[in-house]
Amino acid sequence: MHYREIQPNAAAARFVKCYWLLEDGEPSPSIQRVVPDGRAQLILNLGHPYEALTERGWQRQPRRFFIGQITAPLLLRATGPFRMIGINFHPHAASQLLRIPMYELTDSRSRFSRRLLGRIVPAIGSDRRATLAAGVVPGPGPYHW
Repeated sequence: MHYREIQPNAAAARFVKCYWLLEDGEPSPSIQRVVPDGRAQLILNLGHPYEALTERGWQRQPRRFFIGQITAPLLLRATGPFRMIGINFHPHAASQLLRIPMYELTDSRSRFSRRLLGRIVPAIGSDRRATLAAGVVPGPGPYHW
């Protein structure tokens, strides 16, 4: 498994703690535990989706989603090779960008929407570091997702 963090440019740093890249061509079947860190994230998976343990059992995560701050550990498992890009927001940022009180985002997961991207991209859109530095997402635009 390979993990890499990329620091945002000065303009995006107001909202973004870091961009992260995670990939594994041969993931182990072991369960991974994600602990709360007070931050919301936008996640894009270019490979096989992960599964998360919920009250209803193992549920497949969408390939592109936003997750609010979590209040309890999250149990995840890979379903196959994956390549993920994430935007890790500062605790105050998601609420400001989305114009939604943070408590409404807590422990929530939602698929990308044009409306969601329309609020986030203007704040970080000029920061091409996450995708271009890693060479993960092709394309000329700073948000070619």
